[in-house]
Amino acid sequence: MKCQRDIPYPSLDGILPNPSIARLILHAYAGKVSEDTAIHTYLFQSMVVSSPEISQILMEISKVEMKHFHLLGCLIKKLGVLPVYLDPVDAHHPFWSGKYVSYEGDFGEMLLLDIQAIRDYEAIVHTIGDEQVQEVLKRIVLDEQLHLEIFERLYQSMDKNL
Repeated sequence: MKCQRDIPYPSLDGILPNPSIARLILHAYAGKVSEDTAIHTYLFQSMVVSSPEISQILMEISKVEMKHFHLLGCLIKKLGVLPVYLDPVDAHHPFWSGKYVSYEGDFGEMLLLDIQAIRDYEAIVHTIGDEQVQEVLKRIVLDEQLHLEIFERLYQSMDKNL
């Protein structure tokens, strides 16, 4: 199953340092609802789900999330900040933690995670004025929307089998 859109990711060439934008992106990179959390959640779920087909889909989605994670890390670095695993938005728990992972194989939880990720990206896009950075984030959202569609189809097919 295809888990990534057939559209290239925008180049990071020419992006200039802007630490305030980088801090916003750190939230999507390694916050509670982030690429880092999505990677670990989907990997965990791929190991515990009983269906080999669904397990493979979750593995493929986690690979796409790893691409996003790497792209965001490179973007953060271009913006002049080290891509460390922390969320400057969360003053109480700034560093990424395994407690953010959903340790359930619940598709409802996966849907909520993707919906929140899309909302977070859209909020960042509307907050920043750098069009080149916006294009990178919008491209990532296209994959997240595809993941949402996949989870919705899987959820509906499971619902019919109950």
